[in-house]
Amino acid sequence: MFVIRGLFAQALAAFILSFLGALHPVGDSFAVFRPLICLILIPLALLLPIGWRWRMALATVGLAGLATIGWHMLPPSVSPSPDRVVIYQKNMFHQNSDLEGLAEDIVASNADFVTLQELSQDNGPLLLNLKETYPYQL
Repeated sequence: MFVIRGLFAQALAAFILSFLGALHPVGDSFAVFRPLICLILIPLALLLPIGWRWRMALATVGLAGLATIGWHMLPPSVSPSPDRVVIYQKNMFHQNSDLEGLAEDIVASNADFVTLQELSQDNGPLLLNLKETYPYQL
């Protein structure tokens, strides 16, 4: 039971850290793994011994369950503003062979800004294809 409590404490600490991204970038790193942390945390919470800890176990299961749903699944509270900025972000994957399709997708998105990761010499010609639509490139 000591091992379960220790694992529970570590998983709970990771879960709490996943919400502290505004305070430190490590919190954002933990937030990426929040669903996995919840999948570990819920069974551990249910294995806690019965007694006064049942409240903590129940609260943990409830919070972890809500966190796995994610806030992005809730309906938006504010309608999009006409002054909004659209950003197209893509990880290029250095072996991407469909650069023309990607260029068409980027142009069709009508994004204000385009950010590309893993841009290399192999997929660099994509920038030339986008030069007319997106003349300012860095």
